[in-house]
Amino acid sequence: MNRNVRIAFIIDYIESPTAGTEKQLNTILENLDGRTFQPCLCILRASDWSRSEYKGEIYHAEIPSFRSLSFVPRLIRLARFLKENEFDIVHTFHRDGDLFGTMAARLAGIPVIVGSRRDQGYWLNRKERALRKLIRRFQTHFITNAHSTKRQMIAQERIPEGIIEVIPNGIDLSLFAPSDARESLRAEWGAEAGDILVGCVATLRPVKDHDGVIRGFAQACSENPRLKLVLVGDGRCRPDLERLASELGVRSRVEFLGKRKDVPRILSALDAGLLFSKSESMSNTILEYLAAGLPVVCSDVGDAGEMVDDANGALVPSGDVRALATGLIGLADADARARMGAESRRRSREYEIGMCMERFKAFYTGCLS
Repeated sequence: MNRNVRIAFIIDYIESPTAGTEKQLNTILENLDGRTFQPCLCILRASDWSRSEYKGEIYHAEIPSFRSLSFVPRLIRLARFLKENEFDIVHTFHRDGDLFGTMAARLAGIPVIVGSRRDQGYWLNRKERALRKLIRRFQTHFITNAHSTKRQMIAQERIPEGIIEVIPNGIDLSLFAPSDARESLRAEWGAEAGDILVGCVATLRPVKDHDGVIRGFAQACSENPRLKLVLVGDGRCRPDLERLASELGVRSRVEFLGKRKDVPRILSALDAGLLFSKSESMSNTILEYLAAGLPVVCSDVGDAGEMVDDANGALVPSGDVRALATGLIGLADADARARMGAESRRRSREYEIGMCMERFKAFYTGCLS
């Protein structure tokens, strides 16, 4: 091929490139080798971010749901765009991106159609499984970010192992250097000398099990009153979680920060990271904790066990509130936290963005060979 490889990355909507899949897609777009590839971001439904903040090549397809008859001509228009611009690869993300992107790529005759699996399908119902099965026959390759998800794809979806590539999430380690904001942030949150600040960065929705986080934290506080919990993220569960913290007598020790764009800065002020999800594939949040050099207490879901063990934190069964409390109590010793944090930072180097992008480069070029 005498020109750069053209790749269309198709996703339904990006409000902000801070959520898991959106963050990783934006990382790929920013770091993909421009000497070899020419990427284009295709958005099905525009947002303020996609219209005004994204600086790369972009196409707004404006495809609504199946409920609108206008999706047919707009789907055809997307297919025409892919064909006329001679894309070599289409890589799709999220439910509608997979569905409409795969259909458009098939209509356009794109030779390589890559599907994504970046969660373990906790949200799938019978209808969604049927739609996924329908489009799967047209997808030539798959990328997942977790070995556990690959095993699930083989066992439950009967996808051949040879067309599934595992590429872990990548991270720019330079963003997680120590910050001089540590003491000012801790003072802002009312932390006193000797307090142990544990942060949980996750959207406030049921799958992240913040209810269990607060219950486990309350149990741990009964044995170590120096613990303080910092919740980063927002969502419809927030009023219920604030009420629960009050009922359990720990509201004064829980900071609700809401949605934030300065996560690396916040992590620099913490003593440990926490995630108690019911389902994950490979968690960006855990990866950020590692990069920030934090001990990690997390539930054993997805590929968490490949990133966290006794050497850098505690891996606990999902939903086991008492085990979570025990993990938090184990953070009491400052020297132990320092050792675990150093091990976390060492492990984060395995996910450095440059290494990750080399794997994407090899995968995309291999698809066309």
